[in-house]
Amino acid sequence: MRRITLLVLVALPLVAVLATLQPALSVPASAGAAVCRYPPVSPKERVEAIAEDEWPELVLVGIVTQEIRVEPVRNSVGSVSGWVPSKDQSPGDGTFQSTVRPDAILAGGRPAGDIEIPALRDGADCIGGPRLREGEHVLLFLKSESGPPGSDDYWLLSPFGGKVILKDGSAYLHDLMTPDEPQLVGTADDLIRRVATTLGSTPEDRDAALVAAGRAQPGGGWSAALTMALLVSAAVALGLSGALLRSRLRRS
Repeated sequence: MRRITLLVLVALPLVAVLATLQPALSVPASAGAAVCRYPPVSPKERVEAIAEDEWPELVLVGIVTQEIRVEPVRNSVGSVSGWVPSKDQSPGDGTFQSTVRPDAILAGGRPAGDIEIPALRDGADCIGGPRLREGEHVLLFLKSESGPPGSDDYWLLSPFGGKVILKDGSAYLHDLMTPDEPQLVGTADDLIRRVATTLGSTPEDRDAALVAAGRAQPGGGWSAALTMALLVSAAVALGLSGALLRSRLRRS
């Protein structure tokens, strides 16, 4: 009996360790459930892995224009057939839907307008991905999901490596492995160039994404350049005005 007890005590920790080493973990859930894979530890490697994967159908650079709390709508068999705005829109935990304005497309067809991404939440699950907060400039990896019969298709955000925040010229990965504090990946320009190369994006699409990422820099990227150009023009105009004034004074 003692031997059996000893074997059980030794075997249980071993089973637990082996379970964590499994290559994949399927998460049964409602429509749109993602398969949760154990991703690379490095944030940079996670972004590179999702870019190399066949999972994303749409890769874009854009800005989050709206975030609302939502509740699931279930059909007669209990499956989620859609989401509706929640009566409770107070800040805090919950499930959210975000509206994103695509500014540049690195892979996939360009959507007709803004896109809506439901089932977003911060937490340790593999469905929907982390929240997209209003005002964030982001690089997103998305997949189109078919809802149950009678419901609309929607976009699903990869829970690992699917959301990169573009801010102040840098890129920060925010996924389910970094729910509390996004981790620095590198400069936004370098990341977009590498992702564009991996995806086989056209030079035009790559450059459009670089311009869109530039809007997330202090001063707004192109806005800063425009401001500088206006200042230079104003200085030149003042210089010319001064020269003309001095010339007239000499003649008089």
